[in-house]
Amino acid sequence: MTESADAPAYSGGRELRATVRTTGEERFFDGHFPNGAILPGAALLALAAQLLAEAGMAIGTAPRVRFIEPVEPGTAVEILAVVRDGRADVTWSAHERLIARARFTLTEA
Repeated sequence: MTESADAPAYSGGRELRATVRTTGEERFFDGHFPNGAILPGAALLALAAQLLAEAGMAIGTAPRVRFIEPVEPGTAVEILAVVRDGRADVTWSAHERLIARARFTLTEA
């Protein structure tokens, strides 16, 4: 996986961004699914957790998570987390299409 991230100021909160591209060789693609690999939703959540951890935050709960579109190997996934008031609203997109969204409550890492 390759990634890049930045954390500019955001009015009323903080905006965190990262872009991640899988290669298709990652172990989590094994068996998910044979003859039609897609990125597991748990991997998307882990990527968001990593982005938040790099900013000193940890996920407390995930009361709202919605997976909308599958992600194939080799796809660049853009992650946007808007952090404010003890929560993070996170979206994942690819090819300018929303693929997942979630709201997390946060704790200190």
